Amino acid sequence: LITGESGTGKELIACALHKFGHHPSGPLITIDCGSLPPSLIEAELFGYERGAFTGATSAKPGLFESAHNGTLFMDEIGTMPLELQSKLLRSLETQSSQRLGSTRKCHWQTKIISATNVGIKELVAEGKFRMDLYFRITGAHIHMPPLRERMEDLPLLVEHFLIKHATQDKRFTITREALMLMEAYHWPGNIRELSHVINRAIALTTGTAIDPDDLPEELYSPQPLSAELEQAPVSETAVLPLKAMNRQYALKVLEICRGIQSKAANLLGIDRRTFNTLVNGKAGHKRAKETTDGEFLRRGIPLLGVSQAQMER
Repeated sequence: LITGESGTGKELIACALHKFGHHPSGPLITIDCGSLPPSLIEAELFGYERGAFTGATSAKPGLFESAHNGTLFMDEIGTMPLELQSKLLRSLETQSSQRLGSTRKCHWQTKIISATNVGIKELVAEGKFRMDLYFRITGAHIHMPPLRERMEDLPLLVEHFLIKHATQDKRFTITREALMLMEAYHWPGNIRELSHVINRAIALTTGTAIDPDDLPEELYSPQPLSAELEQAPVSETAVLPLKAMNRQYALKVLEICRGIQSKAANLLGIDRRTFNTLVNGKAGHKRAKETTDGEFLRRGIPLLGVSQAQMER
């Protein structure tokens, strides 16, 4: 059983398990249990004989049979209808299946890999998934963590997708500033979203190096706080003065902009004089002070990963 959020690469893991298994030359067949109605899932898995139901004009072997000496990957098994789970369990236990409309059993030697993006244990507790089937499919369990919990892999994944989307006459790289911006993003779509972002950036860039201007706007949006951070108590001694926090953030933006103050000020939505006041700590005119305390707080929170209400608290 492979678990994990959508887009974490569960199907790629299933392909790897098949490729490096005992029968890599055998078939690898996939069925998405979440996209088919119950009646069609049963017909696809177990097969049917001619005349078994309306429209069955010829016999068709089930996927268990077709995957003999190979692998059957059952994606989104958590959506499997409860009325089919007992039949599935019996087939897995006996390694045999019976076509609809037939009395003959077909025996097969098939590796079964299942995957889900929902909590199977919670479904068992709610009575929506059979406990005995759960124990049957979890002989080995692989959990795929979301990308936001394995950010140390981001540079390698970016390099992989840059090579994957490259053309014969053009190779692409990514600037340090763009990579830093990607590392600050929470990636709700996980690796699938990362692949699409890289592909889009390659299509939009005018050169061979991807920079922050080639990345989508959502990477600049405020990032949600984790539940742990949202509920964590904060002591008064751990709180930085707002001016100090603003200066640290401005310096971080200046680093991303390679020391170009005009570009950093434009990115923050303030003028260059206000930016200098913010970084150097020198007293400025009233408008600069108001911008530092108000407008900068309002516009500068995206890369800090908090909302305005959370920042004000």
